Amino acid sequence: MVPEPLVLDPEETLTFCANSVAVGTTVVMPSCPPTVGRQLEAWGFDVAVCAVDEFLKAGGGCRCLTLALDERLDPPRPR
Repeated sequence: MVPEPLVLDPEETLTFCANSVAVGTTVVMPSCPPTVGRQLEAWGFDVAVCAVDEFLKAGGGCRCLTLALDERLDPPRPR
């Protein structure tokens, strides 16, 4: 979805910003460090910060709260 990987530093990873979900050109995330937001906007994305504090306490974030219906599941391989 993005032209190149966005590498996060250790502090940025602790904000759970990588646990985000893209809906069209909008990226929904629990928090957005300034450098991450600037890079996403440079790539043409809009950032929406959504408070999911209670879910973060349990180790989840925005992506964990979604049901991915656009994922393709391959049939199980025979054993």
